[in-house]
Amino acid sequence: MKVHANIPGYRSHLTLISLLTLVLVGCTAQFKQVETVQRLIPRNDGRQQLAAYEWILSFNGTEFRVYPVEAAGRQITFASRGTLKLRWDGESIIVIEGLPGGFGRYESGIEASGLERWYAQAGLPVVRASCSPRREWRLSKNRRGWRSECIAENSGRLLRAIHAVEFDGVGNITSIEASIVPGGSTFVLRRAL
Repeated sequence: MKVHANIPGYRSHLTLISLLTLVLVGCTAQFKQVETVQRLIPRNDGRQQLAAYEWILSFNGTEFRVYPVEAAGRQITFASRGTLKLRWDGESIIVIEGLPGGFGRYESGIEASGLERWYAQAGLPVVRASCSPRREWRLSKNRRGWRSECIAENSGRLLRAIHAVEFDGVGNITSIEASIVPGGSTFVLRRAL
């Protein structure tokens, strides 16, 4: 499934929002489910409709408002009203572009073994790290998730990276955390509501 939303004008079609919501929570959409979700969305102006699907990307003390705009398989692309775009692959943030301040394009990925992750930022050498398998955790009935930790060595120092997803009590994703590189800052993507 590949769908696009017109973020700059804050006009979004209800079906798009409904389908993206179902993809983010991991449901399989049947026609009647989509109609049910559409009836639950208030029919006010586009800005209010879009606000219900707002996420906040936090990075180095700065926050950016982003919205899911494209779903392709397990990957979800989020975009701001400006130039910021990021892609999440169901496990981690794998692409960021358009981040203000000369950050440049950022990419991350995991090798086929699932035990090595690479981090690449424009103009910098690629960093590789050994990663633990994903571990599930639970703090309460309404807070659970999984996390994977990665370690890289730099000049004899071990540097850590974290990749995690948190869910609420009904299985909706509430936050996604991804280290930029081992020992570096962390991107946190969380639901605004």
